[in-house]
Amino acid sequence: MIASRAASPGSPAGGDARAAALVAAGRLLQSRGWPGGPVRIQAAPGETYPQAVVRIIAALPERELAALRELVAWVRDYERAEAVM
Repeated sequence: MIASRAASPGSPAGGDARAAALVAAGRLLQSRGWPGGPVRIQAAPGETYPQAVVRIIAALPERELAALRELVAWVRDYERAEAVM
């Protein structure tokens, strides 16, 4: 999963980290710079936006998934460094 560096799923920090990773992933996927072009993320009936992001991520080809993991890790590291400043 994208939030592989998150705390354990039961901890509050883990949920916050996973949510932040999903937000970052969604933004990256929707950007014009995404390799395959921007991905439109729309929740299906009865689905939340985060669930829609997870669904889109699960359907990515392995090459794009690896790129997304790397970019999300970079964004999250940057956000953590910025919070310390």
